[in-house]
Amino acid sequence: MPFGLSNHTVNVLRANYSRGNSGEYNGAWVIHIAGLACRLQRRASREEVYAGADRFMSDAVLYCDPDTDIQEKDRIDDSGDRYEVKGIDPDHDNMGVYCKVELLKVG
Repeated sequence: MPFGLSNHTVNVLRANYSRGNSGEYNGAWVIHIAGLACRLQRRASREEVYAGADRFMSDAVLYCDPDTDIQEKDRIDDSGDRYEVKGIDPDHDNMGVYCKVELLKVG
């Protein structure tokens, strides 16, 4: 990523499911990527975002390296503030420099 773009770090959490002794599924959020270098921009207010045929609400935008293993439904932990990944544009600048990730605050 260009110099100055990654001025922040967050943790990427991913749901980890296991099957209990009785056959039930148990889930927990575990750290998938610790200390991801990124730029996090909080929106002044919740915005409706369109991505192709999809429409969703967004509270923040995260910019990171396009090779980052991040998926929709992952969570972003920013010092206790939690966001759900709602949309990913893996080559936002059409040059392979950064990825744009739309986030919805969940906690």
